[in-house]
Amino acid sequence: MEHYSKPYVWSLQARRDLTELRDRCAFLERKGLEVSCANAIWRWENHRNAYGREKQTELDRVLAGRGITFTKAVIDNNWSTEVSFFRPGAPDWRELQDGPEFADLYNHYDHEHGYEVSLQSYHYGGSEETDAANAMSLIPACFSCLQANGLLEKVKSQNFNLIQEDEAQEVDEMGAEPDDEDEMEAD
Repeated sequence: MEHYSKPYVWSLQARRDLTELRDRCAFLERKGLEVSCANAIWRWENHRNAYGREKQTELDRVLAGRGITFTKAVIDNNWSTEVSFFRPGAPDWRELQDGPEFADLYNHYDHEHGYEVSLQSYHYGGSEETDAANAMSLIPACFSCLQANGLLEKVKSQNFNLIQEDEAQEVDEMGAEPDDEDEMEAD
């Protein structure tokens, strides 16, 4: 943690990453393995499948034969930062654009180069949907395992670029800047 730098240290992505690291350490402890940077980060690939299967088993128990539809969103600012997060259902971009992850990225990182956005919606499990929040909380931990084993049905795929409108704001004679309306538009 001591190597985290600003603005990352205060971001939602850092919070998600720290939660993931905590879960990895707990997994290593349960398996009687040494909790170290080597096992939890550098050689995590050695444990990823077992961890994913454990989380999938937990997800299956929570779903109890029902299913869940969710979306993996990846937003890249075309400069130095990419955030990824999961949302229940198959939301459209406007719902995500108004959410905390995009605001966090926009407010803390460079946004002059626009954004590449990928929204991939999937369904897992039975046909009857569940709205169990604890099921959604398990998705990030077992997503790679579910995907690698071909257990996800792709529902919808959206990939697009957001371009930055001309942000050159001229100050009028009174020193007032124009209103900041929606500065991003879909390409």
